[in-house]
Amino acid sequence: MPIITRRRVAFAVGVVVVVWIVLVFGRAVASQASASGRADAMRAENAAKAEQLAASQRELAIVQSPAFVRLQARAYGLGDAGERIFTLQPGSPAPRRITLLGGPAPGAQPPTPLDAWLALFFGP
Repeated sequence: MPIITRRRVAFAVGVVVVVWIVLVFGRAVASQASASGRADAMRAENAAKAEQLAASQRELAIVQSPAFVRLQARAYGLGDAGERIFTLQPGSPAPRRITLLGGPAPGAQPPTPLDAWLALFFGP
């Protein structure tokens, strides 16, 4: 049976104190790493907010420009003094479709693959 001596008790107390100090320092290091990560996230968020603020300021400058105000005034029908407003009457027919240059005529059917090959080899 082992005898409990002062030396063994002092050694056990010393081990407990060392383990406690290691745990305290470990917790401090983990807390520091966590705080550092949060600070980096906040820096990134601040940079994104600063970019968003700059974009909003550029948009505000555009919206407050005289050219934009005139454009919006025309959209509401507030043009220059001698200007005539052009609008379509309600219920008016839709305009005819525009044929692109080189495109098929309106209502024309696209050529079949055989016709396309023949036109390629022998011309239209």
